[in-house]
Amino acid sequence: QFDFGCKRGEAFAGMQIPTLEDILKKFAGHAVMNVHVKESAECRVSEEMILEIARLIKKYDCERHCYFMSGAEYVLEIMQRIAPQIPRCAGAGSVKPYDLVAKALKYDCKKIQIFTPDLDEYFGPDYVAETCRRAHEAGLHVNICQADDADTAIRYLEDGCDTILTNDYQSISRSIRDSVPVGQTTLEPPAWPEEDDDLAEITRLFERRNETHD
Repeated sequence: QFDFGCKRGEAFAGMQIPTLEDILKKFAGHAVMNVHVKESAECRVSEEMILEIARLIKKYDCERHCYFMSGAEYVLEIMQRIAPQIPRCAGAGSVKPYDLVAKALKYDCKKIQIFTPDLDEYFGPDYVAETCRRAHEAGLHVNICQADDADTAIRYLEDGCDTILTNDYQSISRSIRDSVPVGQTTLEPPAWPEEDDDLAEITRLFERRNETHD
């Protein structure tokens, strides 16, 4: 019942907080959903929580349209053990600095998710590009959270990020399409799952000259 968007700006006024089931019901089969399961000192993630989330995902036939995201290793372990059919994304955790690629490989994740507030404090200026290089060599897809202006989004794409998480999809999407030369970059559905549209994230796939991609 609360106006969740009014503090962000007029364009977001009237937005309310939906439940996970609301989202699954609305977007099942229409979007790839990043299900970020967060934990805190007051609320640790339990096996029961992951089982319930997995139950809802299955209820709405979204197992091929969702992936779990967490930065906490104990949460990734629970996800891998209890709901291995739902792909996982390894994100930043409370222990810093961290190695996202190593964490992803440890828990058999499909993706990593770079967290931009950590970049200046814990990592150098080449971190994003180097992490993308290492991730792609390991067969991992790279999300970055977040970019809410076009210049920042384009810089991350040039560094090699595959998916931009943003609070302003329509604006960022238009800016990228208008700013990036045709033939250099395309905005397409994400590389995983290949057959589904991605309405919540912006995906960029480079068309590199003299390179062949499977």
